[in-house]
Amino acid sequence: MNYRTFEIMAGNNFVLCDDRVQASDYGLIEGVHLSFYKNIDECIDKIEYYLKNADLRSTIAYQGGR
Repeated sequence: MNYRTFEIMAGNNFVLCDDRVQASDYGLIEGVHLSFYKNIDECIDKIEYYLKNADLRSTIAYQGGR
C-alpha cells in the first residue's frame, strides 16, 4: 500500500485496486474499507457490480475514510 491509497480513502472515495496482501497489516478489510481484484476479468466484474450498487460503493468509501 502506498500513501496515495490512503489519501483517496481519506476523502471518502471508493478504492478498487489490485490484490494487496499487506492491506490487513493496516486493519483494512476487503469489502468493508476497499475492494480488491485478482485479475483483469475480476476487475471488470467488480467495476460493473459497484456501478450497479452505488449504496454499497458509498458505504465502503465511507468506511475506508473512517
